[in-house]
Amino acid sequence: MAIKIGGEPVATVNSFLISPFGNEVLKERLAKQQIVGITTGASTVITFDNNAGNPFLVGDYVTIENAQPVGINTVHRLVTATTDSTVTIAANTSSIVGVITATGSTLSRSVRVSALALDNTTNVTITEVVQLVSE
Repeated sequence: MAIKIGGEPVATVNSFLISPFGNEVLKERLAKQQIVGITTGASTVITFDNNAGNPFLVGDYVTIENAQPVGINTVHRLVTATTDSTVTIAANTSSIVGVITATGSTLSRSVRVSALALDNTTNVTITEVVQLVSE
């Protein structure tokens, strides 16, 4: 089984190989933050509370959930710029007009996995394990 992980992955025979009946632990960085504002346009700017912090990096892919109207929610969009309290993503939301409600909405880092079977009998199982540490 060939595996590729990343922004828009496409597994090939030259990707990371997992042997038959093999197991691998693949680690990724967890990032999630509450949204307080969303500015629409050719790119979309997401604003966090002033003291909330920004766990996202340029090059991350992110997903907006639970914002209103529903059309503002995005899936797996590239982060193109960041500040201490904002993230700019490559999502053209200029067609969305009216009041945008960010109350209860979140921005989460998303990761895609591409798998390529090397024969017709290969199966792949991916299990997401999230470990949250409380202070």
